[in-house]
Amino acid sequence: MLTDNQVFLALFSALVTSILAIRLAATLYQ
Repeated sequence: MLTDNQVFLALFSALVTSILAIRLAATLYQ
């Protein structure tokens, strides 16, 4: 059973990863 803290950490890490990927893509495809 996932706790609220584990769910929050999973969502936060996914958000950070997506932001980093978008920034990387924007840098590469300028």
